[in-house]
Amino acid sequence: MRDLKHMIHSKNNGFTLIEVLMATAMVGIVLTPIYSIQSSVMDRVFNMTQAVQRMFVAFDFFLEAQKDESDDKKKVTKKSDDPVMDLAYEIVDIPKDSELHKSFNNLYIEKTTWQWQDRRRKRSNVFINILFEPPEPEKKKDEESSDAKKEAQNKDAKSPAQSEQKGGKK
Repeated sequence: MRDLKHMIHSKNNGFTLIEVLMATAMVGIVLTPIYSIQSSVMDRVFNMTQAVQRMFVAFDFFLEAQKDESDDKKKVTKKSDDPVMDLAYEIVDIPKDSELHKSFNNLYIEKTTWQWQDRRRKRSNVFINILFEPPEPEKKKDEESSDAKKEAQNKDAKSPAQSEQKGGKK
């Protein structure tokens, strides 16, 4: 008991070894969870940053593939270096038995897929867009018949004038 009182009411201005060890243990117990939470948060921030970057690259690829006017527009693939991933764009017909196909004939699915390697797993995301290509407008029968009448009138109007010119030259 005498030693304990001596440790508590020490005339020395410094700390004893036991006090220093207890303080170090308490600081370690308090800071360990804080550092593990910080590490976890930093990993999540890094993963979300990578996900957003992949999404922007995939969306840019989608817009480029949409603008592509080539005949082989049905499927386009590309490999990206930053971030490293494989991209694929394809236009797929709506299934014939779906309600959308029954209601609209000119609907297609634009599907953009991006795949990447994340640690030990292969991952992928898909961006889907519904594409509607309106049918080309058909001329009404009335317009066609009026166009035909105008053409016939133009031919009739030209033929007497042409015959007069031919006749005048003789």
